[in-house]
Amino acid sequence: MRMAKAVLASLLVLASFALLPTVLPGTASAGVVYGDQTRLMYVWSGADYLGDGAAQTQARNALANFCVANGITEIFYGAAPELAKIAAGGSDYDLHKFVGRMHNAGVKVHAVGGENTWLDDPQGAVDFLNNARNYNEAATNPNHRFDAIHYDVEPWALGLGPVWYEQYGNAYKSLIDAVYAANDGYFILGFSISAWLDNEGHDYTGLNEYVQDRSDYISIMAYRDTAAMIESWAQGEVGYADQHGKKVVVSVTTNPPNPPGTYPYNTFGDDTLAYMHGELATVEATFAGHAGFAGIGIQAYSHYKNMH
Repeated sequence: MRMAKAVLASLLVLASFALLPTVLPGTASAGVVYGDQTRLMYVWSGADYLGDGAAQTQARNALANFCVANGITEIFYGAAPELAKIAAGGSDYDLHKFVGRMHNAGVKVHAVGGENTWLDDPQGAVDFLNNARNYNEAATNPNHRFDAIHYDVEPWALGLGPVWYEQYGNAYKSLIDAVYAANDGYFILGFSISAWLDNEGHDYTGLNEYVQDRSDYISIMAYRDTAAMIESWAQGEVGYADQHGKKVVVSVTTNPPNPPGTYPYNTFGDDTLAYMHGELATVEATFAGHAGFAGIGIQAYSHYKNMH
């Protein structure tokens, strides 16, 4: 199966629970209870949901209502720009209102940051974590705090082809190490990774395990549109998580096909909603007995909502 994954990977140019315990950030070891039918969703353009204007309020409420109607229990929310503004002296009111609205709808919120420039400046990645920590600690109402932190940094998507690891492998590991050390167990910590980092015979082989060892969970970008192929992409990472007390979100995309980054077989964006949900139900059933399986992630709200 790994050989099949390697062949498929060579054809692609990749651009790229209940997962969380019901405890406050900073107490990650207490009472962790996970489920296996969780649905998570990526939400980008975070500023669109912030503020008291009619458009922002409508967007915020529409997102919360969409999550409730479609069984989305957690979101990966692009929070880095707003957290940077708050760290520079801005108000945290808008972010309090957003996170509180999601929590009131029963949706947990991962603060997401992902700048590939952090590969050359890992302190930027640490600053993002510190900004999120400071925001949480300043929030007197627990309902306004982030539930987790998530990194989407992808050196394999820099357009370097097969030499990406030679040029940025060590920098990527240094970033992972810096974030892991700075977090020191405060947040539930996750990273997005490509699905082929466990392929055999490459300089990057085993990088998935390096990341999994230094995080609580990963979101593996298993971008295929059939259950069988999604499972084949994710089975190595889920198996490793089973053995080491980690978690894996198996993520798919609904972005429209746009070769060479996203071919039709990479995405559900050109499929029907019924077909997509049928395939994902099969994936959930396959991994349901695995302790390391933390649910299905969907990229991204901006396209997924248009399928309804």
